Amino acid sequence: MGGELISRNSRKQVIPGPLGPLAAVIDAPRDRPPRAWALLCHGFGSFKEFKPLAKIAQGLIERGWGALRFDFAGLGASGGEFAESSFHTQQDDVRSVHGWMRESGMAPRLLVGHSLGGATLLSLGAELPARQLATIGAPSDTVHLAHALERMQPQLRSGEADVEIAGKRRRITPRMLRVLRESDFSDALARLPQQLLVIQPGDDEMVAAQHGQRIVSLAGQPDALWTVHGADHLLSEPAHLRLVVERVAAWADDDVHDDDVHDDDVHNDVRPSTNVRRTSSPSMLDQHSE
Repeated sequence: MGGELISRNSRKQVIPGPLGPLAAVIDAPRDRPPRAWALLCHGFGSFKEFKPLAKIAQGLIERGWGALRFDFAGLGASGGEFAESSFHTQQDDVRSVHGWMRESGMAPRLLVGHSLGGATLLSLGAELPARQLATIGAPSDTVHLAHALERMQPQLRSGEADVEIAGKRRRITPRMLRVLRESDFSDALARLPQQLLVIQPGDDEMVAAQHGQRIVSLAGQPDALWTVHGADHLLSEPAHLRLVVERVAAWADDDVHDDDVHDDDVHNDVRPSTNVRRTSSPSMLDQHSE
């Protein structure tokens, strides 16, 4: 499937969310039913057109998958106010989108999240039916983001303030920071039923390497960690992005079997194998790609 050229059909979709309508894009093969579905989540202050997510969606489509990307409340084309959002409302957004996909016959087999989007999926994994969960530059807790925001804007220590995120000014509130400081999903990591792929950019300036190590340790899946040396948090180098796209798509597709990809639902009541097979060159993963 990976070497076959598959044309894409894309459409916009609005999904009801707790803070307002959530804007989504659904990508699928044009001339055949998807072999399986994926739900992709962007990071803090980002949007569904974030290049790595769009490229991962394309990589999956080239293997016959369908993929849905959406904007969290208050971001991109979604409704709601960003200042009213929090890690908790982000969790609710994921629940809403995941539920809509299941009700629409698009139950996701794969969950993919970048940065805080990955952390959101990790925190909810035990309650989201899916077979696989891949994260890219995801933190193992949320308190580090609160600290990072305070370093970027010291005024946040005494009240709300604007912070530049992804090239835009965003209003950060005390409630948002409080939820980030108080949220702890360590127990959820220990109960994850999905097979994990944890991709850690080697030169991540936002999320330290220890976070990836902690995720796989708490999840009991030590073989799930992959470090891409030289890559930054946003995968801004094309060579690193290509590597990550191929790794996620190949790893996900390797688990798909023709006799079960069209099930109406994907159950996660049995903990999958922790084995992650290597489909990319070890030298590319363990060396600089330039």
